[in-house]
Amino acid sequence: MVRGRSHGYDLLIEQAGLDTNNDLMFGNLGADTFDFSALNASGQTTATADRIADFSTAQGDKIQIDVTGTMELLLISNASINSVETAITAANAANAFDIADVVFVTGPGTSGFLLVDQNDSGAFGSSTDFAIVLQNFTAI
Repeated sequence: MVRGRSHGYDLLIEQAGLDTNNDLMFGNLGADTFDFSALNASGQTTATADRIADFSTAQGDKIQIDVTGTMELLLISNASINSVETAITAANAANAFDIADVVFVTGPGTSGFLLVDQNDSGAFGSSTDFAIVLQNFTAI
């Protein structure tokens, strides 16, 4: 578990290769930055993806991601989404990675799934791609 200070404005950095992913991150109060700019910053499945428990745009939280080329974000909402795996399936069915490097997929629950095609290959699943689960999010 990675926890920011209680008074906010924290920088939480995911250092790929130094852990097994599957981290649970809390920024707590204030405008926090969750840095996922390292290669292989998180896993590619529900079991291995890092999770941010308290991401809040209202507090000014941000996620920092580096991708090859120009980063574009695509939002997809699908009632059948309940895991990283179903988010990947929905994104691939919509050809989302042909359009964007970063795809945020939401379903009927309280989690959102941020999928990153870090090397701009037009598909999800290469060794540098990763997913981040935003738990209890309210808005992007």
